Formats: sequence, structure tokens, C-alpha cells
Amino acid sequence: MCRGGGEKVCGFDAKAAMLAVFEDLCTLYTANCKKFGVFQEVDMVVCKMQKSYEAQYVNDTFEFVHYNDKLLLRDLTA
Repeated sequence: MCRGGGEKVCGFDAKAAMLAVFEDLCTLYTANCKKFGVFQEVDMVVCKMQKSYEAQYVNDTFEFVHYNDKLLLRDLTA
């Protein structure tokens, strides 16, 4: 059993090639249990860099969004 609280964590689902920011480690485990993915904790800098990259480039061209939509950052803290 895990208890909520603590710092936000970055999770990576290798099968779906997806990054997600979770409220805490317990929330990451809960997402896995609810079959939202198979996330493993990675360093938060990975999510921060991806979020920065997407803010700068994702909406530049349709082709980028179409061909590079496999690694999208989801914020699951909301």
C-alpha cells in the first residue's frame, strides 16, 4: 500500500513511448494498476526537457505532430 504525497515524478511507458508527470509515486503506481500504462519512474529532468521541447516545436508543422506523436508529455496531476 502506498500513501500519496511527496514530490511529482516523471514516468515513462516504454511500450507506448509516452512520458507522464504524476502527482507522486503512488499516483504513478495507481495509473499502472488502472492500466493507463506501464510507467516506470525516470529522472524528472526527462519530462522537463520534453515539455520544453514540445512547447517550442510541436505546433510548428503538421508533419511534426503527425510523425512524432509517439512521445507526448501528459500531465496527469490535474
